[in-house]
Amino acid sequence: MMRLFTLLFILALTLKLNANELKIKVVGEGWGKASKADLQKVLESAADTIWRHCKDVKLPPIQVGKGDNTPISLYKRAENGDLQVKLTSKDLFWAQHSYQFAHEICHCLCRFKNGDKTNMWFEESLCETASLFALRAMSKDWQTKPPYPHWKSYSGALYEYAEKLLQDPERSLPENMSIKQWYQKNKKALEKDAVNRKMNAVVAKELLKFLEKDPHHWEAVFWINERRTKEKVSFEDYLKNWKASVPEKHKIFVEKIINLFGLKNK
Repeated sequence: MMRLFTLLFILALTLKLNANELKIKVVGEGWGKASKADLQKVLESAADTIWRHCKDVKLPPIQVGKGDNTPISLYKRAENGDLQVKLTSKDLFWAQHSYQFAHEICHCLCRFKNGDKTNMWFEESLCETASLFALRAMSKDWQTKPPYPHWKSYSGALYEYAEKLLQDPERSLPENMSIKQWYQKNKKALEKDAVNRKMNAVVAKELLKFLEKDPHHWEAVFWINERRTKEKVSFEDYLKNWKASVPEKHKIFVEKIINLFGLKNK
């Protein structure tokens, strides 16, 4: 009886540990020199840097296939209900695979919801943050626990890929300008073009500081579109709706972002 109780306890503990597992499936062909098995390890590593901080939310499995023009998370699910992501990266460029996939993981975490796209630039900026965050976190993870022992040396390449993006002056705030000032100057351009990658990167670098300091707030992203409707709202109200939707433990985090852009919390 004691042995049975022990086995049941271990089984329950295992199920609990795996309850929040994010399943990733590499599908299709076109990956060049990269094997599906190796690519699977890379994408799982990239996703884990963010997902391990999301203890209280769940996502369906994610199918990752080869895309043609640009990386994308599809609104339409697969026939079995899986989320679908398309990447354009190929061959053995692990940093590029990771950069693209982390961006799309963030879109999945935001959860797709039709509605007003006035503030979509902020989600795109968050997803750029996810790419930078994942590369930097992976570079640390792979120093001690790479997917394969002989991949340890790739940790430097992951870090360098992120640093090159972070140091790019075209993706940075102008000298002597705060993000509040920059936003006021560029808000119309942001609303007009949500995927201006250089502008997304400016915002992403500022958000990265918050999320590297307190990475458990990645979980807050799950509620960012909770109150999204077809009605157009200001960026201030968009962030207030996010704050109203997140659990109590994430409200101060969203308040900090509201303050970052010089907007009103109440």
